[in-house]
Amino acid sequence: MTDIESELRARIEAFVQELSAIVRQEALGAVRDVLTRGGVSLPENKASGAPRLGASHPSARGRHGEKRSPEALLQLTDQLLGYIKGNSGQGMESIAKALNTTTKELTLPVRRLLLDKKIVAKGQKRGTRYFPR
Repeated sequence: MTDIESELRARIEAFVQELSAIVRQEALGAVRDVLTRGGVSLPENKASGAPRLGASHPSARGRHGEKRSPEALLQLTDQLLGYIKGNSGQGMESIAKALNTTTKELTLPVRRLLLDKKIVAKGQKRGTRYFPR
């Protein structure tokens, strides 16, 4: 091997090592961001004093596909049951509008209330109306 080839090989290896370190740092930063948004506290986050919005925080809407915390789900289910008890016979669109949420977010709480036999559904598809039991 010539001197030029060995020098090129050494520089390429140094570049690859430097590039690997940068990619590793970026990956760790991305993982730290995801964990911080998910409610997991990290030592760096506490030291910086940055606000941490966990899944149980009311202003944390969460990202697409992210699960809701059991507490948030229970709170929404209780809100929904209370609203249906006070406003019997309404459809999902009007219930969602009154609770300032989407019909998609109410799907699981409605299913749970129906399975627990706390409410009754009458009608089909968009014509479904909900009544307390």
